[in-house]
Amino acid sequence: MLRLKTGLLIAVLLLAVGCTPRGTPPGVGVPTPPAAPGDGQTSTPTIPPAQGGGEQPTVQPGTEPSPIRTESGLPPIGFRPDLLVTVYSDRYHAELYGYHLADGRQELLTAGTFEDPPLAVNDATPSPDGQFVAYLRFNVHERAHGVCVRPISGGEPDCLWERWGDADLEWRPGVRDLWVLPFAYAHPAGILRITGGKLERVESPLFPFTVVSFSPNGRYLISARDGKHWLVEADHPQAQPRAVEQAGPWVNDHQVVVLQNKATEIGLLDISGQVTMLDALKAPAGGWIGDVHVSPGGRFVGVNYKRYQNALDWPAGSVIYDTNTKKATPTPGIAGWTNDDRWVVAGAGLLSTDTYRVVPFKQDVPGWFQSLSPDGDWVLYRGDEWILYQISTGQVRKLTTDRGNIIAVTWVPKAE
Repeated sequence: MLRLKTGLLIAVLLLAVGCTPRGTPPGVGVPTPPAAPGDGQTSTPTIPPAQGGGEQPTVQPGTEPSPIRTESGLPPIGFRPDLLVTVYSDRYHAELYGYHLADGRQELLTAGTFEDPPLAVNDATPSPDGQFVAYLRFNVHERAHGVCVRPISGGEPDCLWERWGDADLEWRPGVRDLWVLPFAYAHPAGILRITGGKLERVESPLFPFTVVSFSPNGRYLISARDGKHWLVEADHPQAQPRAVEQAGPWVNDHQVVVLQNKATEIGLLDISGQVTMLDALKAPAGGWIGDVHVSPGGRFVGVNYKRYQNALDWPAGSVIYDTNTKKATPTPGIAGWTNDDRWVVAGAGLLSTDTYRVVPFKQDVPGWFQSLSPDGDWVLYRGDEWILYQISTGQVRKLTTDRGNIIAVTWVPKAE
């Protein structure tokens, strides 16, 4: 699915220097700081102070971009993080931390942005193999963007500074290729490859587009361009793509969910072009398919329906479809699947695909569901605060920091 991960922070940064980015609603400002810690029943890990300085990159107008090092004085953090936490302290400064689930440790992954000129970090994106993290650097004085990649557990990063503008970063599965996809069509897209820990530009597509999703094997992708979705062969992005009305998540290496007839019907598109409609998942009268969740093994497809009423979108029921039995079963609202392909997070509990009964969580968790950990045991919620809930034990943790506001939290895939 399309991930607009960079919008909030860049909007705040540009507003600070007197500019309004495209699509920024009036009145966007700095979010409210997190609420104070609770009553002592939850553990509260604290981010340590920033350390290290690092060389500050500069970009001269009219010069060719070149690799520039940052965070050169920052040593390895000594553990492999389970979460990437992006924190900003004011409108000019933002940093990236790693969070360790086993003991709640949080340590700095980037450095040098608390000096002048400030260099905000944004859009932290781990590689599919869990070995690297890519992120954007934004120089608010020179309005320049850099793309940096560094080992996930610490070490020296490598950065390329070019005038991409605000961009989305997408890793291609199966290879260590990073696709840099600018939001502005005036900036060309770029494909960067990691070789020996260094970033190299390998090619640039002839047209700018946004990657919605890659197939699990990385051979195909769904792109968004000109208000439409397209099926593209990743090795030949310049070739003629296949138009798709609206695409959802991939089911396997050769099938992707597609929505048709104004998102009232759903089917599976094969890379050969054949579409198999799932009639049992057709939206109820007056409603449409709001979002789709495919289980990790690809067997189950969960659908949440929506209905427009009183100028608002309202839930209109949910269904789980078993691709083996071809049976659709009404369920409570679906948020995401655990990793064993048998349970779905539904509101404040787990729903078994064997019995379709909800097992409530061991305690109430405030906030809205955000995501599941790769092992399916931790649930991330966001309300006034960021909350972690462990399914197996019922443990609740609050993510807090004394350095500033947490604006993004991302799970790190298991190392391959």
